[in-house]
Amino acid sequence: MKATDSRQLSAIASQTLKYVGIILILAALIDYAVLLVPSDVPAKLSSLEGLKWQIALFSQFVDRGVVPLLGFVLLFTGVWVDSVSGAPPERQKAWQNISFASLLLASLLGFVFLVLSPLHFSNTYRANQQTRTQISQEAGQAEGQLNQQLQQINSLVKSDSQLNQAIESGQIKGEQLAQVQALKSQIQQQLQSDPQALDKKAKDAQTQIRTRRLDLEKRANAEFLKSGLRVGLSSLLLAIGYITVGWTGLRQLGAGSRKATR
Repeated sequence: MKATDSRQLSAIASQTLKYVGIILILAALIDYAVLLVPSDVPAKLSSLEGLKWQIALFSQFVDRGVVPLLGFVLLFTGVWVDSVSGAPPERQKAWQNISFASLLLASLLGFVFLVLSPLHFSNTYRANQQTRTQISQEAGQAEGQLNQQLQQINSLVKSDSQLNQAIESGQIKGEQLAQVQALKSQIQQQLQSDPQALDKKAKDAQTQIRTRRLDLEKRANAEFLKSGLRVGLSSLLLAIGYITVGWTGLRQLGAGSRKATR
């Protein structure tokens, strides 16, 4: 009586484990299928926007990687419970094809995660380089605009000819003319009290631009480093887990089939 109850409990446990495992695997595959449906794909994948899109896609793919792995573990644990509990051979044989297909799928996912790991590292490195280049270009443009403004201020303060030409041509008139003249008077007063005031302001503005550039570069380095390490190493660990499950299971199935034919 106790043996019968134990077999019934084993059967319930094995069925529960196998069905929950299959549900997790199928749910993960559906999730992956939806994730891989192209949406807002950049025209050029090698551009910064394209690299960021790939990084986000790979991150989501890897973050979902534990769910199917757990499904495989539950499925094969259920099959193992069947084998050790003395389940009828018919029931064990019915799950062999499902187990074989699942092991192939696990091996395939292991290969996918193995490829994603170095690819993600490469994408994060390239995206970081392009981001740094973009930051440098924007900082250079800001400094260029600053120098241009300084030249305009110097010409405004030191020479009245350009201002007079602008007034005569009608480019500056009315309220705008009053503002320009007030600005010129204010700058001249500042220069009289401190001849280096303009140079100091220029240096302060350049310092702010360069400080902001360094801050943005540090943030970009930290962001891409964290993403590269987290997703890249997680993908590598998932690859090891899937390949271990897949190849170990296929080897055991092969060994079991050879014993059965002898």
